[in-house]
Amino acid sequence: MYATEAQVRAVHKNVEVGDDIAIYMETANTVIEDHLGALGYTEGKLALIEAWLSAHFYAVSNKETSMETVGSASEQFQYKLGVYLANTMYGQQAMALDSSGTLARLNKRFEKGNTNKASIAYLGSERESA
Repeated sequence: MYATEAQVRAVHKNVEVGDDIAIYMETANTVIEDHLGALGYTEGKLALIEAWLSAHFYAVSNKETSMETVGSASEQFQYKLGVYLANTMYGQQAMALDSSGTLARLNKRFEKGNTNKASIAYLGSERESA
């Protein structure tokens, strides 16, 4: 892994003390290794992207409220959200840090539902009937 737990907690300020975030970090690391590992980024840059991806996966699993009201005081946060990595500000930041555009392309692929599909093609000729 490139990112530390402290880096992830610094990115996502609402991670509860005592929350086990290892699974989110492992998930982010898998994305890094599968899609960004061979692009020549420094370990420091990969750590930044991995920290933001870890925070993204944590946020997806631990929904945050967009509005809180206490008495007459209220606070509301607005984010432009999409699907997959664009679903959180953390995923959006991870895509922004990836200057190759790989994460953005991956996000587009999932938006369109364009995953790899198997197909079969017959390349032979028809048999002549007797």
